[in-house]
Amino acid sequence: GKRANKTPETAYMDWTEGTHVVHVDYGIGKFMGMRHRTVNGTEREYLLIEYDGTDTLFVPIHQSDRLTRYVGADETPPKLNKLGKQDLWVKARNKARRNAEEEAKELLGIYSKRARAKGFGYSPDSEWQHEMEANFPFIETEDQIRVIQEVKADMENTMPMDR
Repeated sequence: GKRANKTPETAYMDWTEGTHVVHVDYGIGKFMGMRHRTVNGTEREYLLIEYDGTDTLFVPIHQSDRLTRYVGADETPPKLNKLGKQDLWVKARNKARRNAEEEAKELLGIYSKRARAKGFGYSPDSEWQHEMEANFPFIETEDQIRVIQEVKADMENTMPMDR
């Protein structure tokens, strides 16, 4: 889709004023648009990010990959971080990273156990099963047919299903 064509450097092009964003070093802020500024005689384009209070950050366009759109668990607006308090942001970011790593290890353990476990494998469909299916009074959709085939293949396998 459209997202596949976006690179981290151009993702900001879809943002509107007020979009919540995350800066890798400074935390959660609000995108407030593009601004031109002249620094040392050179005019450059910046992304203006608003933080808690009156804090603002001008991110050079060539560093836009340091920003990503904020994605929360629900529609509740996030609490903005405060510039100058990066240690709080770094602690929160590191805690989230550790939690994600622990979760990944746990999932790997579950999948590893499942891969080693032996379950019961049903035999392929009998003539009776084919006859019963042929007399089914409804027409299945392509998706239903595909899922039925996938589930039957899983049930014939001795490895436990993951559905």
